[in-house]
Amino acid sequence: MFVEVVLSHHKRFYTPLPLSGKNEILIEGEEALHCHKVLRIKEGEEVVIINGRGEEVSGLIEKAEKEKLFVRFTKEIKIHQEPTSKIFLLIGMSEIDSLEEALLHTTELGVWKFCPVYTKYSVTKPELVERKMERLKKIAVSGIKQSGFPFLPEIVVFKDLESALRKLPREGFLFAQEAEKFLHQFGALPFETTFAVGPEGDFSEEEKALFMECGFRKAKLSDNTLRVETASVAALATAAVRF
Repeated sequence: MFVEVVLSHHKRFYTPLPLSGKNEILIEGEEALHCHKVLRIKEGEEVVIINGRGEEVSGLIEKAEKEKLFVRFTKEIKIHQEPTSKIFLLIGMSEIDSLEEALLHTTELGVWKFCPVYTKYSVTKPELVERKMERLKKIAVSGIKQSGFPFLPEIVVFKDLESALRKLPREGFLFAQEAEKFLHQFGALPFETTFAVGPEGDFSEEEKALFMECGFRKAKLSDNTLRVETASVAALATAAVRF
């Protein structure tokens, strides 16, 4: 499985810089290079700039160089409100390509925080995920450029389940095949909710008991056995449609 990190809306560009109070901006590095060499966008074309902090603006390319893109704003900066329900995805460390696939598509669906956690049956070590952090951030940027979701998710790596549960919202759902109810059968989500998806080997019975002690509820996503990345997407998609 391969995640193409440059997959994105062809006229939507990302900058980590604030947009408010400005009437133009300089886009540098990979974003400008992608525009110049891959997209072939020319001077005078209209583009959209997002910064992953809720700010978005349309503008015209005044000058396009190999690694520099000068954009003059043509409309007022749009400030997006934070979502009324924030999803924290706690995902057992699976094969790295599965984590990347889950990150890309859950970002498109509006995940607020993406949290790989090392569990008893994880096949990937935390150190590998941490070494891949720059790539993971690029994948997340690619996700918001594709979807237009205005907030870039934070990526937090946890080395054990106990520390994750201490820091993440206690109101949450543990997705388990043995659950009696589907996610869509529950009521409205709280302001902050943790979704827990196990690795390929699932969470251990001890880990599941720990979730229950913390107040999590068990929920099903499908009668079928889903891959880690599929379950993650199904959970976010259900939340987006149902809640």
